[in-house]
Amino acid sequence: MGQDNLAGYAFDGYFLDLRSRQVVGPEGASLTLTTKAFDTLLYLITRPGEVVGKEELLKAVWPGRVVEDNNLTQAISALRRALGVDGGDRRYILTVSGRGYRFVAPVRKVYLEGGALPGGADADGQAVTEEIAPALPAAGAPGLTLDRLDRPAKTVNQRFSRQRAASALAWTTLGALLLGAFTWMGYRGSTAPLDISVAPLSPEPVPAAQALPAIAVLPFHMLGKADSDSMIEIGLAETLIARLSESHQLHVRAIGSVLRQVEDTRDPANVAEALDAQYVLSGSVQARQDRVRVVAQLFSRSRDAVIWGDTFDAHVDAVFTLQDAIAHAVLQSLSMTLPAGSASHRSPCDGADPMAYRDYLAGQHLMSAPIPDRLTRAIGAFRAALERDPTCARAWAGQAFAWRAMTITGDMAPHDAFPLAEAAVAHALALDPELAEAHAARGFNRFWYDWDWAQAEQATRQAMAAGPSCVDAHFAHAHLMSNLGRTAEALQAMEIVRQLDPLSPLINAIHGQILAAAGEEEAAAHQIDITLRLAPDFWIGLLMRGSLALQQGDTQGAIVDLENAAERSQRASLVLATLGMAYARNGQPERAQTLLDELELRSNHGYVPPTSLAAIHLALGRTEQALQLLEDAYQARDLRMTFLRVDMRWNPIRREPRFIALGQQMGLTQTEPATGL
Repeated sequence: MGQDNLAGYAFDGYFLDLRSRQVVGPEGASLTLTTKAFDTLLYLITRPGEVVGKEELLKAVWPGRVVEDNNLTQAISALRRALGVDGGDRRYILTVSGRGYRFVAPVRKVYLEGGALPGGADADGQAVTEEIAPALPAAGAPGLTLDRLDRPAKTVNQRFSRQRAASALAWTTLGALLLGAFTWMGYRGSTAPLDISVAPLSPEPVPAAQALPAIAVLPFHMLGKADSDSMIEIGLAETLIARLSESHQLHVRAIGSVLRQVEDTRDPANVAEALDAQYVLSGSVQARQDRVRVVAQLFSRSRDAVIWGDTFDAHVDAVFTLQDAIAHAVLQSLSMTLPAGSASHRSPCDGADPMAYRDYLAGQHLMSAPIPDRLTRAIGAFRAALERDPTCARAWAGQAFAWRAMTITGDMAPHDAFPLAEAAVAHALALDPELAEAHAARGFNRFWYDWDWAQAEQATRQAMAAGPSCVDAHFAHAHLMSNLGRTAEALQAMEIVRQLDPLSPLINAIHGQILAAAGEEEAAAHQIDITLRLAPDFWIGLLMRGSLALQQGDTQGAIVDLENAAERSQRASLVLATLGMAYARNGQPERAQTLLDELELRSNHGYVPPTSLAAIHLALGRTEQALQLLEDAYQARDLRMTFLRVDMRWNPIRREPRFIALGQQMGLTQTEPATGL
């Protein structure tokens, strides 16, 4: 068979389709793979049994680009997860230490019969449109030839019509639309009993980000002014991101990652490549007296050209109301639409009131680097937006996020913070029942405060269904799955989060934490390194790197990072507790005791999470005190108790009867050592 007839490769029930660039599993469902992960698999699968060096793979998959080993490590890790391979099983891709990788499963080539060219012409010059159905054909019927790479070809029986392929696609699409359609059961409040024993819902895949094309929206360039106006430049981009994110046919890159990328380049082709986006929307704004003219252009990565452009005019006070017209025009140019009812909730802070919108944007910006001072200011900014526009559902959802974050970064008592967060969520959903950010916030409340895993999962799935491009929705789901020990689902959801917001330090740091909990230390270390290259002083990244060093026995390296994290976080108790553990393990118990004294003194005047005190006591060998404090943490609804199953700090007491009893009460029993940070 000639290479012109080659349709793809088959191995162990999987089919790699060269024309659709998809990998289909034994059950007929497409795997969730990034472009680079697919290219990595394709290169390895054409060299079965051979050791392919890392440098060779990097040059083949990232031609002409200078990239680091961690890009390849992440691609390999993503492939192993997608193929259903856990951290200890390498039955498809083996790591050959110091050399590279080897694909070890038997591979067969798959050909079209009769010289048909994919998308080309047959021998008589007639167009060929027949497609292969998205499932590996069964052996024995005409139409396809499967050629084992190490033996002569065999003919197999099955001809798949275009109608059958279309039918399979329709069912796949219907399944994606139904995914996550759960009924919310209502808020139980803080009076619910603590003895929770809820069986987890049946595992279901999260919506796949790779199944949809992605778009990045650049800040609009201000013309005719000596100084740029970031309010207009970024604000117009953010309103368009919010509107385009309502589409279920498109994924939209987060504004934070876009802003980090445009620090280096505004060239659409470079932005598309860096953010792995198929389209880039850019434009300019020119003010003339009381009028504003916005010129927008849509760049296509595959065509390497601008494929749409238009001009929009508005009064200067109404510039942020142009997003509907621009978004509809962009989607129409791509033969896409917004779902019916997507414009059902509009309020002044969506752009009609520039001052309310400015306050909302300020709150969002302040939350990007969560420390107590910034979170307090974020709450104030959202409150200012709501004073101007009480119907601003997104500001209510933002407040819920900020109150929740105060418990882990500002050591605010859960009994004080979460009722405020839940009240804000209730306001948001009363105004906009389909707001994905609000459903995600409700999921976190169920997760971190109610300890109701089933309802938390329902809320996060509802959030993902409502907002396929909502970072918070997939992020909440990933966090929940990780803490419940459902690591494959956690990593799948986290991969989507990282695609939607690839340059966020927070996202990359938490991705490292979840990889560590899954036992993938090498990948976790690479992810944390990415975090600290993006933001060298980011305290969560420093905490993660210090925790990983501590887990690996490098106490000196851990202390350096953790001391830095302590100052950057304004001495958050979580960081001080981990630093105290590092001091104790480094043979400096007096320094650990000093930190414990500091936290206990602080607890005399306010809330300190009992888990922070317990961690230092345990590191100093005081098992009874640690167990008592964990029981206190259970009563206080210390949110770190939700990490009980994956938190490596409790490894020395996992087989203690009192610890096991706590895990059973929470439905988080884990007696084997954990690897989570």
